[in-house]
Amino acid sequence: MFRYILLDSCQHPRFHQKLQQWNVLCRSLFEGHAEEALPEIAPLLIDVTTDGEATRKVTEETTRIGQLKPCVSVLESTLPLLSLTEHLAQFHLIEMPDGRSMLMRWYDTRILPVWLNVLTAEQRMFFTRNITRWTSIDRFGIEQEHVLPERDMTTPQALSFPLQLDEHQADQLFSAAEPDALIFELRKTIRAEIDRVPQHVLYPFVQKHWQMARLNGLSKTAEQLQLLMLALYSSGAFIEHPCITELFASLTARQQSFSYQFNTLPESVWSTGKPLWEHHTELLKEP
Repeated sequence: MFRYILLDSCQHPRFHQKLQQWNVLCRSLFEGHAEEALPEIAPLLIDVTTDGEATRKVTEETTRIGQLKPCVSVLESTLPLLSLTEHLAQFHLIEMPDGRSMLMRWYDTRILPVWLNVLTAEQRMFFTRNITRWTSIDRFGIEQEHVLPERDMTTPQALSFPLQLDEHQADQLFSAAEPDALIFELRKTIRAEIDRVPQHVLYPFVQKHWQMARLNGLSKTAEQLQLLMLALYSSGAFIEHPCITELFASLTARQQSFSYQFNTLPESVWSTGKPLWEHHTELLKEP
């Protein structure tokens, strides 16, 4: 049995240089693709099968990195390094329902659980073939074990590549990534404030209010960011203000644009609650 660490070095660039210094075997999942010339940001499959000082260094360092950024998995497989690299590299690109090809960063541990969940049974069986255990460190720095398909004596049917996703699969993947993209945009304007909120509070808060925005017909990123800004500055209490009820009702009736109505909201809406960065501990107790 072989043991590997999979590191998305886009989250921690140039880690391959450390591996070279430590004389540790690794391969890039970009091999065979246009991005092969970018080892500094490649997903790296690192062989840690053999015990020793180098393996200890790699394990300790990647664990530390994974607790800070969502980029580390640990795999056990019956395949040697080159064979497993070639297998996983097949999933570098996916084909969207409209026929476009897209780079699929499934090794980002924020995306990995959703990726495993949206695959069909056949796709999942083939993707995880010859992998006997898979754990990852999630966005909150907590180790998670992923349930792999039960194995039988039959060989998973080969798939055509790039892997084709249907509209439902594509929508689930995009939806899973959207809250993180919105947090990235919010940090451009209120980074100092947002960084005061623990990730295990911030992410579910943004996800909840992003879903609220979508349910009320706000599909544009700019509109969702406006609503999220209000939610953050009031710790979500803005929803209790009667003007918000009127705003959502008018959106349903399509009377006026959201941006126009948002910009005419009274100051009292913004003062319905304290900012999240001053008030986040109480939110953990809410259902």
